[in-house]
Amino acid sequence: PCRSLLYRSCYVNDVPIEHSVVDFLVDSQGRTNLPQAENPSSSQSQIDVFALGIRHLVLEGGEIYYNNRKSDLNGDVRDLLFQSTFSSLQTQYSGSLSYQDGHIQWQNANPVAHSLDARFTATPTQFTLESAVLKTEKSRFSLQATARNYAQPLIHGTYHATLDSGEFRRALKNSSLPVGLLNVSGAIDYQSDPNRHFLASQPL
Repeated sequence: PCRSLLYRSCYVNDVPIEHSVVDFLVDSQGRTNLPQAENPSSSQSQIDVFALGIRHLVLEGGEIYYNNRKSDLNGDVRDLLFQSTFSSLQTQYSGSLSYQDGHIQWQNANPVAHSLDARFTATPTQFTLESAVLKTEKSRFSLQATARNYAQPLIHGTYHATLDSGEFRRALKNSSLPVGLLNVSGAIDYQSDPNRHFLASQPL
């Protein structure tokens, strides 16, 4: 139902999606199978996801397959679950993204099984990653972050990782790597510069 034509806002109550499958391919020349988006003219109106809100979105049993021939990187994600709710009073999306059966494989290395559990909120001015936890059998990486100003993002985040080097030893099939646990914590601060490439921009 549309909230008000005067305020140009419209909300959809419920959108369920079951067992969607995405197959993403990159060839040796770096070309992908993604459709090319047309550049909208200045006269065309832009869709505001906060004016066209979906009160409840659920994607269950999703699958993603990634095959990059240029870098010999393959990955797949199964049992994907995405949930999102929209509050018209706060003009805010809240949601979660998780999966329990993911695999990443580079060249001839053994695939690394992992899972992800992330929770987020988003308003017209700020995206907040409340928590994101990536886990393998013996390693764990967690991240919290905020991004303000979507047009020129100002990002702040903190992370902590406990890595089992034995997992990398088995995955890379390299017995010369030492065995042990590595604990790393830190902070990330970054501001986008529209006049410079992302990799050339300096962190704060």
